[in-house]
Amino acid sequence: MLGKYSPLFMISRDDCSDRPAQFAVGTRNPTVADDDGTIYGQAFPRKGRPDEVELHYYHLWRRDCGEMGHRLDAEHVSVLVRTGASIADAKALYWYAAAHEDTICDASHLARAATLHAEEHGGTIWISEGKHASFLSEAMCSHGCGGDRCARMKPLKTKQIINLGEANAPMNGVFWINSIEWPLSGKLGRSDFPEMRVARVERLPETDIVWANPAKRPAQATILGANAG
Repeated sequence: MLGKYSPLFMISRDDCSDRPAQFAVGTRNPTVADDDGTIYGQAFPRKGRPDEVELHYYHLWRRDCGEMGHRLDAEHVSVLVRTGASIADAKALYWYAAAHEDTICDASHLARAATLHAEEHGGTIWISEGKHASFLSEAMCSHGCGGDRCARMKPLKTKQIINLGEANAPMNGVFWINSIEWPLSGKLGRSDFPEMRVARVERLPETDIVWANPAKRPAQATILGANAG
């Protein structure tokens, strides 16, 4: 299932961190082995919906190169899928892109899979240069307050998808998922598709991409205005 919906990531040719990284196995400290385009995946059932599964795709970076840059960067996108008798019968329902998640500049958003023409395969995800926020369209990249830009983009050749398991049960030697050096463990197993969020999508036109946290938009507008000035 993770392979069927593997996104096409668009990354900047000028990104200071080059490509998403593969991390060394068997260690509790996240240590980059290679900037080779590895993506880490996770799958878990949606609570109360036995016929739906949530797939997370983590693009993990050597560093964030924004104004307040730092070592290590954990970002992700996800898709909610209705399962069938076989993987071929599965159908994506919604896509979610995390952008500055859990900050005042949170510009995370979601849309129906049909809106993105990504019901049967992975969606196209735009990754902002240096900051690595995820966006469901190129146009959305300029709507955050984090100074995001998606310029000189190219498709990432994903080397592999490694299943990282769960926070309390890491797979494939990725014991570093619980490191306090980054907020990755808090993203594991947390649904990106709570009922209220999905209901908001359904109330709006099929063409819309919806803010995951619309209450933060007024504050973001102020910050964006300050940045513009």
